[in-house]
Amino acid sequence: MADVRFRPVQLSEDKIRERMSGNICRWSAYPNIVAAVKAVASSN
Repeated sequence: MADVRFRPVQLSEDKIRERMSGNICRWSAYPNIVAAVKAVASSN
């Protein structure tokens, strides 16, 4: 697994969802959270 603290990492939606699993219990919010993660990652 890439260390996201030190360098920009391009993650697929599947990888983002994998890293969120077990941490967030509201599945209906996942699409919005994934979109937010991708937006922040692309702005750096």
